[in-house]
Formats: sequence, C-alpha cells, structure tokens
Amino acid sequence: ITPMPVELRGITLRQLRAIIANIKRRCLKERWVSTNDNKTLLTPEKVTLYDINKYIIIPFTMESEASFVETLPSTAGTQPPKFFVSHTSGEPFYHTTACIQQLIEDFKVNRIDKNDDRRGGGMTEDTPIWICAFANNQ
Repeated sequence: ITPMPVELRGITLRQLRAIIANIKRRCLKERWVSTNDNKTLLTPEKVTLYDINKYIIIPFTMESEASFVETLPSTAGTQPPKFFVSHTSGEPFYHTTACIQQLIEDFKVNRIDKNDDRRGGGMTEDTPIWICAFANNQ
C-alpha cells in the first residue's frame, strides 16, 4: 500500500455502511464484548468506535500497518474530505452514522448557489468526510 497524506484519507457514508454491515454480521455471532469493561456482551446497536477499533480496524490493518481508509478495497486513491467529523468514541457508532446520514441529507441539495462549497456543495453518500479513527494509523 502506498501511503497517502493523512489529510486526504476521508471516508464515505457508503464505506461507513459497509462497516455497519460488518458489525451486524459479526457482533452477535462472535460474541463481542464491550471494551468498556471487557465483559458486557454487545449488540450491534451498542458498538462504539472503541469496539470497532478492537474488532475491525486493528485486525484489518495489522498486516499493512496502514490506516483503515487506505486499506479498504473501495478506496481507489485519495479521498479529500469535505468535512471533519468531531465525535466521541464512546457513543454507539449507529448514532454517529445516523448523524452523518442526516448531514448528507441536509446538504444534499444546495439551495443558494450550486457552486457554493461553503454550504455543502451537494453532498452524497460518496462525499468523503474525515474521521480520525479511520484516517489515522491505529
């Protein structure tokens, strides 16, 4: 993997949905436990970014020693982010993803000027956003 500048490692809602699908497929089957206390069984709705880091990001990137975004097969090159997402890693990831979905819905159409990037510039599920857990090497 050729390293890309960290500031160009955005992740898209489409890619975040693939993470959610991975959580749904594996969480109960593999009996994930919360990183909070290392004993409470998780449901997909309760998985946090701390848990995603343990069960998805680190195992997926261990061999490449690259960031999650760089390692994804759906990342065909740099993904310059349009927005930076501030979040808490202890919140259920479903909530974070729902907020991102709403952001994209709210900025899907630019009602003022179609060329005004300050107002979102027309976001889609393929508009990259920057989230530290996925952009930084873990």
